Amino acid sequence: MKLLIPTILLSSTLVGISILKQNFWFDEAITYSFASLPLKSLLLAVASDNNPPLYYILIHFLLKLTQSYYVLRIPSLLFVILGTLSIYLLFKKETSPKIATTASAFFALSPLTIYIGSEARLHSLSALMVILTTATFISLRNKKNPKNILLFVITSSLGLYTQFYLFLLFIPFILLAVTRKRFKKLLPVLALPLVVFIPWFIILLTTPHNGCWCPNTILSLPASLVSPLIGGVGKFTLRNYFLLNWPGKILFALTIIFGLLHLAKGIKKEIIASFYFFPLLSLSLAGLFIPVFSPKGFSAFSPLFFLITARGLFSLKLRNSILIMLLLLSAVSVLQVTNPLFWGNDLKKITSTTSSKNIPVANLSITTYYPLSHLNKNQPNILITKNPLNEKTVKYIGGSQQKIKKSIDDLWLIDDQNWQPPDKEIALKDIENFFSPKEKYLFGSVSVTYLTRNEKI
Repeated sequence: MKLLIPTILLSSTLVGISILKQNFWFDEAITYSFASLPLKSLLLAVASDNNPPLYYILIHFLLKLTQSYYVLRIPSLLFVILGTLSIYLLFKKETSPKIATTASAFFALSPLTIYIGSEARLHSLSALMVILTTATFISLRNKKNPKNILLFVITSSLGLYTQFYLFLLFIPFILLAVTRKRFKKLLPVLALPLVVFIPWFIILLTTPHNGCWCPNTILSLPASLVSPLIGGVGKFTLRNYFLLNWPGKILFALTIIFGLLHLAKGIKKEIIASFYFFPLLSLSLAGLFIPVFSPKGFSAFSPLFFLITARGLFSLKLRNSILIMLLLLSAVSVLQVTNPLFWGNDLKKITSTTSSKNIPVANLSITTYYPLSHLNKNQPNILITKNPLNEKTVKYIGGSQQKIKKSIDDLWLIDDQNWQPPDKEIALKDIENFFSPKEKYLFGSVSVTYLTRNEKI
């Protein structure tokens, strides 16, 4: 427990700094867009997306107090703190106090935890729900009584209404109940949360929804395995790590090797390993054929990753191995919090630039359209390429493709060079036919160009 307090303080400090440093971006803008809606519209809009509604409902009520996206990130910090404490309190009997303390410290200082704890998205709540659902199932397995049944049904139901990937936990739960005679009585209890989810499932069946922007398993699986150790599944992805200098690359490589070595050792005779690897295997198999494997979504399972890793550290009994792991994780986290390379595109600077001329802002992708629409509500933002979100979502949060009116003589053109809509070249060609560039600025991967309409001949 002595190790836990300083790691929580350090983790909270790093998350707090990250909350202030990280730039507002597309994913958070979507959270803001959904949560800003009236409750009924919120539910209908979320049904057209890829996540259940619980997190958005929480943010909906927080928005009644403040519109600041900094404040909207605070719940994620609180979920990380609760998750860290829960790992220790709920798993110290199932593993040991030392293993639970170590796993909690690893989770608290993980760069992935720092990241999900500092953005207004559902992933830190999802991680907390994985911890609670797994722990209450273990308690239920050890002793089937009304209290443990109620706790499991409540936590797992809330988990299912937080993120769809929590359904994957039911694969090892059901396998354990089916293959071991003394656990077969758990099957009716396991069915209860699934019954609770039926109303939302019916809504999903009757609502067209967005596809998952998910890579194939060939990319998703390695990203999921290393992300608890080095992050890289959000605005700053693994491919960007090649931009780091050699000391940074070596630090990241050592962290991956050291962490995965102990993860592999911790798998042996560890029931918690089945709660991590069965979902990972299921997603991997499905992800070979259909785009459903999101490494960022799988970040919810990172607490289990660190429980297994902590077990591996104690199994190998390497001297000072815990301290080495903590130092590696801390170093990676500090680097990511303090290095602007990891902060994303500075859309506030872009807003400041475009607001110097009160003219329309034309966006070539939704990655800038939605964030800029929230950051500068006084300036007209338009999307000039096709919106990949489905019509139902666009109906509620806006973002229909628009043509530039002939009456517009001046405009800003925003181009996120990391995002290539299929019709981007067509939109650019139309712009070039009628406008000429006068000023151009570059903010990370985003170019901002001031255009004026060509004189009529």
